[in-house]
Amino acid sequence: MFDEKTSRDIIKLCRNRDILKHFFQINHDLPLVKVSPNSLHFWTREKDIIEAIFWGYDRVAHLLLPLITKLDIARDYSSKVLNQAKREIRSTGDVPWIYLDSGTYFSGGGDGRLYNDENDTWANKRNKTTATSVSVAPASINAPITQNGATGLLARFFVPKNTSSIGAGATVTAATDQIYVNSVTNPDTVSLALQASTQDSGTGLVDTDFNNLTIDTPTEFATRINYASLTAPAYNDFVLNASGIAAVSVTGTTKLVYRDGKNDIDATEPIGNNFINVDGSTGTNPPKLVVTYTGGGRGKLDLTSKMW
Repeated sequence: MFDEKTSRDIIKLCRNRDILKHFFQINHDLPLVKVSPNSLHFWTREKDIIEAIFWGYDRVAHLLLPLITKLDIARDYSSKVLNQAKREIRSTGDVPWIYLDSGTYFSGGGDGRLYNDENDTWANKRNKTTATSVSVAPASINAPITQNGATGLLARFFVPKNTSSIGAGATVTAATDQIYVNSVTNPDTVSLALQASTQDSGTGLVDTDFNNLTIDTPTEFATRINYASLTAPAYNDFVLNASGIAAVSVTGTTKLVYRDGKNDIDATEPIGNNFINVDGSTGTNPPKLVVTYTGGGRGKLDLTSKMW
């Protein structure tokens, strides 16, 4: 007698199959309820009575044993795969077929402050093509800065990170950019915003990078944080939105820049002198990007193999 699981599997595969009825010369529509090596069992129309049709073992075996063998192989294979999955979950805490990796990527060499303090209107200052001052890879620095007046200044803080080690084929699922704020000076009600830059190099910063970014209505990569809401001294988190996540490069450099949201992006002329003091790549707490992703070279179970 087959075990109940095998019998049920055969019934499920064979039920209402015209070819099965033809092969076994079944000429009625009674429901099939049980299979044994030499018989098929049906419910009769009379309650609780089973009608059994018997054949010689050889005839049943020739038809059913290949099917039964495939079912047994498939069941054994599935059991092994699931047992392997359970072992990996217990030992690693990972779901075997969806691996989540994370990495922390620091600014290095291409970070720093660019500012322009030419005697000009605020509108013109925002659109200058070059900076009048370049500070690369600082230990700490005042940036971004917005300062009012014709001789005031506008500074932007560039924070590229080499994220190429994530690897081709990876999918970024989350990312947070972090800068270490030492102090805040904000007589105006201003905010800090994050967007993409197109600086020429991820390992260097030059004066012509000052406007290597979208000046007006850029796609912002995180919710702005008001200067008054920044924590100092501490790392402050900018959680990347969908646009920011999509901008993380898995094979190259992720280029980001911090700007004053109100004065620089929104083009509102500043009141007083507004800035934060932050650590650069040579400081104790350099800018960093924490990325969570799937793929990037880790193995996974193959659950797509077919037995026949």
